[in-house]
Amino acid sequence: MVVIRQRVKKGNKARKQLTLLHTADVIYDYQVILTNSDKEAEQVWRFYNKRACCENFIKEGVYGFGLDKVISHRYAGNYTWFELLMLAYNLMNFFKEEVLKQKKVKNTIQIIRDRLFLIPGRLISTGRRYVLKLEKTWFFREDYEEALVRLS
Repeated sequence: MVVIRQRVKKGNKARKQLTLLHTADVIYDYQVILTNSDKEAEQVWRFYNKRACCENFIKEGVYGFGLDKVISHRYAGNYTWFELLMLAYNLMNFFKEEVLKQKKVKNTIQIIRDRLFLIPGRLISTGRRYVLKLEKTWFFREDYEEALVRLS
């Protein structure tokens, strides 16, 4: 068992958790890792700390792509649905890295939808073709245009 105790800096709040020890002056965040590994405590923490981001991937799948939905009463249908969601997830990550240039810190799918896919503008028809007229005061217009240039 490895117990990690980190002092919370003044002005910051501790993570949402039950109080382990009552100390008024100093606030700590605690993390407990149970393992059968023979490695040193710091090596165990480094190994499991890398794996903790998997929860964020699952959360992104659930909230961004509806991964928690079962759409069929048949295994093959649900398997196909899951594979399509994973394809969409991987394509979105490719889009984030290659088009939006988000290598280390990536926005969630909801933020990308709000900033780049929900476009304030009008689709008008002129001379046998459609033209998208964007709102001039749209806050994310530059990001959208940069993404279009990188896609071309």
